[in-house]
Amino acid sequence: MDRWSGEVHLKRSLGFEDSNFTFSVKISDSANPPHEVTEVVAVQIVSDDSNQLSLDITPSELSVDETSATIGSLVGSIAVPVAGKNGSELFYFVDKNKEDDFPFYVNAATGDVFVTGPINATLKSSYDVEVTVGSDEIAPKSSRLVIKVTGNIGGSKPSFPTDPIVIRVPENSRIGTRILVLSPNDKSVKTIWPLKYQIVEQSPSDTTSFDINEKTGELKLVKSLDYEKVANHLLTVKVSSNDDSADFQYSTLLTVAVVVEDVNDFQPIFLSSDSAEISSDHPLNRPFFNVFVADEDSGDWSVVKYVIREGNVDGVFSIDEKSGELSLQKSPVVGRSSYQLTIRAEDGGQLFSEQILKINIRQDSSIAPKFVDRKMSLEVAENLPAISRIATLQVIA
Repeated sequence: MDRWSGEVHLKRSLGFEDSNFTFSVKISDSANPPHEVTEVVAVQIVSDDSNQLSLDITPSELSVDETSATIGSLVGSIAVPVAGKNGSELFYFVDKNKEDDFPFYVNAATGDVFVTGPINATLKSSYDVEVTVGSDEIAPKSSRLVIKVTGNIGGSKPSFPTDPIVIRVPENSRIGTRILVLSPNDKSVKTIWPLKYQIVEQSPSDTTSFDINEKTGELKLVKSLDYEKVANHLLTVKVSSNDDSADFQYSTLLTVAVVVEDVNDFQPIFLSSDSAEISSDHPLNRPFFNVFVADEDSGDWSVVKYVIREGNVDGVFSIDEKSGELSLQKSPVVGRSSYQLTIRAEDGGQLFSEQILKINIRQDSSIAPKFVDRKMSLEVAENLPAISRIATLQVIA
C-alpha cells in the first residue's frame, strides 16, 4: 500500500482457490497530536471469466472396440481449451459415483483414457461420467464424458483353428498324460473374458476316459485306453465366458476326436496242447499236429510267426511259420520214443511266447487213422445225382 496515496497493489497473482483476505488500515493527519482512525479492509477474490475453462471437454465422446481392445489399451485423450492461460497445468478427475464398474482410467496429468477392465458391448454399451478439470490457477469445472463400447453385439464366440480337432493318442499312454491344450484364436475374448471349459458329452457314452481343466483348457487322460475295445472317442467341449453374474455369456461347442493308436501290448498265448503223438512210419512232409496261439492285438501286431527254437535233433521236424503245422522232414531215429521241441510264437511287434512240446513216437501202427487234410471243406452242386462221387478222403493209418 502506498502510504501517501492509499493505493493498494498485489504483491503476487491470486487464484480463485485462494482464501479471501482482510487487513487493517490506520489513517492519520499531520496535526499535533495527529488525529487517527483505523478501518478493516476485506479483499474478496472473484473469478475472472477470461481465465476459466470452456464448458465442454474435447472430445466429449470416445469409443472403443471390444474385439480389439485389451487391458492397458489407449482409448483416446481428452483436453480442455484454456483461454488466456495456455501454459496452465491442468488436472483431470473422474467422478465414478454413477458408474461403479467403470472399466477405464483417466490419467490425471495428461487426460489419456485407458482400458483397465473387461468390456462387453452386449452387457454395457456406454459409460457416462463427470470429468472435473482444473489447475492451480483456474477454478475447477465439470464436464460430461461418454465412452461408447462397440463390437459384435449379440455374442462373439471363441473360435479355434480347426473344428473338429483330431488328435492321436497311443493306447499305452499313462493316466494323467496331457494330450491337448485348447487355445482359441480370438485374442479379444481370451484376454478380456476368462474362459471356462467343460466336457458336456463323451462318446461312447459309457466311457469317461478324459477330463479337462475348466480354467486352462488342458485335456488329460483319466482312464486307460484300449484300442481293441474302443478305437475312437468323440468329446464335445463347451467353451464359454467365465462370468456367472452376466446376463449373457459367450459360448461355443467344439468337437475333439481322439484316435487311439494301437500298440503291441499283448504276447501270443498258446492254445494248443503241449503234447502230440505220431507213428514212426508217418509220411514225410505231411502235417501231424497244429500249434496254435491267440494274440489280442490287431493288425500287423497280431500276425504270428512260428519257429522251432530247440530240440529238433537232426532236423527231424519242420513247422510252417505261418500256420504252425508240424511235419516230419526225416524219419525219427529208430528206437527213440520222444522228442521235446521248444516252439516260439513271435508276433509282428517282436513280442513272443515259448512252449515245450513233447512228441511221443510210436514204433507200430496202433495209432488210430488220421485224415491227411485236417481242415477240409467241400462244395457240392445242388442238382448232382445221389450216387455222384464228390471227394476222396485220404487218411494215414
